[in-house]
Amino acid sequence: MKKVGILIDTPFSLGGVQRVSTVLANYLNDNGFDVSFLVFGRNIRIDYDVYGLNESVHLVRMDEYNRTAYRILRRIPYELKKVKNSRNLFGMTLQGQLDMFAGRIDAGIIAKYVNDLDLDYVIGPAIENTVRLAVARKQFTRAKVIGWQHSCYQAYFETPGIRMYNLDKASEFTFENIDRYVVQTRDDHDRILKRFGYDATVINNPNTFNSDQTSTLTARNFLAAGRFVPLKGFDRLLEAFRKFAETDKEWKLVLVGEGPEKENYQELISRHGIQDRVIMPGRSNRMEDHYLNASVYLMTSQWEGWGMTVAEAMEYGLPVISFDIPSMHEIFGETECGIIVPMNDVEAMAKAMTELTCDPERLRRLGHNGEKQIEQFDADIVCRRWLEILK
Repeated sequence: MKKVGILIDTPFSLGGVQRVSTVLANYLNDNGFDVSFLVFGRNIRIDYDVYGLNESVHLVRMDEYNRTAYRILRRIPYELKKVKNSRNLFGMTLQGQLDMFAGRIDAGIIAKYVNDLDLDYVIGPAIENTVRLAVARKQFTRAKVIGWQHSCYQAYFETPGIRMYNLDKASEFTFENIDRYVVQTRDDHDRILKRFGYDATVINNPNTFNSDQTSTLTARNFLAAGRFVPLKGFDRLLEAFRKFAETDKEWKLVLVGEGPEKENYQELISRHGIQDRVIMPGRSNRMEDHYLNASVYLMTSQWEGWGMTVAEAMEYGLPVISFDIPSMHEIFGETECGIIVPMNDVEAMAKAMTELTCDPERLRRLGHNGEKQIEQFDADIVCRRWLEILK
């Protein structure tokens, strides 16, 4: 029986990394692999039910990782991000940066557990965990390392200040010290190949759940969901809905989520005079109810590694209107299951909303097409690719 480890802060918190990592862990476990989560987070609330993790998947807590002195040292680079012009740590060498971000102390702790468990493979979901494994790799007895990119190229290499310092050099180091790097889209593969000359493996995200119900597409509700942060573009969504609402008096917008931009969105809603047309129920553990009570899903993110809420909406038969981000093309494929409008084009978004709501036949056709299209991302189909690279 082959042994696989997945390095993660915790599989039990709410997040896309946790969800898809659980899907993969369960699939491998069901297909004869001995699977362990190598967990380094603090104050972990264990809840196998949050994403349905099989209880036969091991939870290995690396408690040494969180000793006070180590946490202080690890915090330094994040605090330096607040200092002007410090993105490259004032000319610090790549090795110095790697030591601070995923240092030798951390590498020793990770290697101890990887070797004690006698793992055949260890997977690092998210680039930060992939870098940690690359730094520790030389200390592994025999485990092969697979990196797993969960956000997109734009997030990592075109959005300064949100990832580790000097990411280009760190990525070159990482690619030289792992056995395989998995990305979610062909677009990410092509961009990484062009920039780094590295031929990544494309494995789409698996659906994180399947539903035997679909929306009737009769409710006059748009739906959008996500954390209330600038990346999600909900300010532009509210502007587009305001324009749409100038000529429509029935449809409402349901905006599900929480986050630091909540007050700003509430002010925008008031300023636009659409208080009676926008519903903000907060964060929800019952997203199924919202999907079933909506007829169109709206995506206004600046970038998304995959677009999990879009995939979920399509699972429930909702047509999608989205800004033009690469992952939407990967999800839609050649199928007409939504409308993609130019990035940040609020006028085009509002126009698409009007066109779709005024054409019930097209709305239903797009929703049906999306429901069929999303079947190709079923976990049993997608995760077979993982079996191929773990042989």
